[in-house]
Amino acid sequence: MRDTVAMDSGSFSYSQHSEMQRLVHINVRPLFPDLRCIKNLTAVDYGCGPGDNWVCSKDALLSNTDVDVNYELYLNDGVRNNWTAVAETIREVGLAEKDERKGHIFMLPRNFYDQCMPAASVDICVAWTSFHYLENKPAYLQLPTTPGLRAEWNAEIRSQGRADLAKLLRIRAVETKLGGCFLCAIPTSIEQGSTKVHYSAFSFPIAELDRDDIRQVLEDVRDQWSPARPWHSFTVEHPAWTSLQKSGRTEPDYDRYAEFMAGFFMAIISGMLLSAVRCADGMGTAPARATSIEEETFLHQFKARFKAAMLSEPLKRIPAKGSWWAISLERKAGSTHCEV
Repeated sequence: MRDTVAMDSGSFSYSQHSEMQRLVHINVRPLFPDLRCIKNLTAVDYGCGPGDNWVCSKDALLSNTDVDVNYELYLNDGVRNNWTAVAETIREVGLAEKDERKGHIFMLPRNFYDQCMPAASVDICVAWTSFHYLENKPAYLQLPTTPGLRAEWNAEIRSQGRADLAKLLRIRAVETKLGGCFLCAIPTSIEQGSTKVHYSAFSFPIAELDRDDIRQVLEDVRDQWSPARPWHSFTVEHPAWTSLQKSGRTEPDYDRYAEFMAGFFMAIISGMLLSAVRCADGMGTAPARATSIEEETFLHQFKARFKAAMLSEPLKRIPAKGSWWAISLERKAGSTHCEV
């Protein structure tokens, strides 16, 4: 789940490696609905993260409202999120705010697999690159050792991903007013890309759903949600890869690229790795007794190995990019079909 991901400030801070998520915002922004008819707006950003990426959602939302709107924006993420950083960003946004629109921003530290808001209270909810985290984590992180086991594992993950996404949509349906909107970007598979290659080396508690998976999930929840617009996929290059292509691609250029990608990767998985080290996922019967220094050393050693892999052939020449589904849904009663 999102609240198990390392999101704290420090060596592997996601807030320092969130450029790719901002590009996802840009690609989904055209799906934001016209909200000018709503004078008292309630919005929720699920999986807001520790940095300032939620500001993109806020700006996109308010750009589609009347200037006299009164709004409430709730920022949701797990309890392990760096809420101190979120609070500081809220303060800075408030000091810099020159908009005539009046509103309040609230922090909502809760697991998004639970109901977070009162029933029928939300006008629009958004989720960026977080709803692919599974509710039920695997009991281990090792890569299945044979093609057969790997295929079985991947099938199990995708099945769980479909069930969990359907559950999330049903929970959001409880919270959302009839006629309300839900926007999300869900990571999916791409044919090539170093991000995909490296993700496949671990049994992450995440699911990458393809078109058929999404169609099935939307069919399962068609009684509560109907597509407001045709959903589509888009691909984004990691900014570090884009910068590398614009460079002379010298050895120092590749080293900087690999260093940044290793930091990006560790910002995502370090929490999962530490959870395994601490025997928190059923990997052992006795709690681990590693000190914080030993844990930090382990993470830096892991990062060094990842960086070395990024500098090896052919990974150093495979584009680092990701693909997402952009989905816009409308909360309706009695919807009987699901269009793709």
